[in-house]
Amino acid sequence: MFINLIFCIFFASFSFSNLGDNSYDASNPKMQEILELIDQEDFNSALEKLMVIYEDDKNNSNIQTLIGFTYRNLGDYDTSIEFYKKAIINDPVNINAHHYIALSYIGIGEKKLATEHLDELIRICNPIPCQEIGDLKEKLK
Repeated sequence: MFINLIFCIFFASFSFSNLGDNSYDASNPKMQEILELIDQEDFNSALEKLMVIYEDDKNNSNIQTLIGFTYRNLGDYDTSIEFYKKAIINDPVNINAHHYIALSYIGIGEKKLATEHLDELIRICNPIPCQEIGDLKEKLK
């Protein structure tokens, strides 16, 4: 179930942004294995495999977002924020990167910084709001 959620989130973000070189091939057996590891919450193994891919593609916003996601789920908010920032530099309209960096900021008590990314999501997702906005608004209460 979790893997389906991650796949859907990333697929949806691909539909609404200029991907350039920021996509990844979810049908690739290596990516399938990584997504399965994430679904099983084996974030250490997923991270190890993601870092191998990252070494060959350091400017891929979606890979950077997945790395940030795994670090956040391992409780390393500072490193997750570093990777989300890289993802946003490479793709300023990366919905997932803005959503997840906001969650990391909430995790370290930086609600003002989280709110900045909520505001950016509101701008990016205009005129059709994305579900991440409601999630962040709820978490920022």
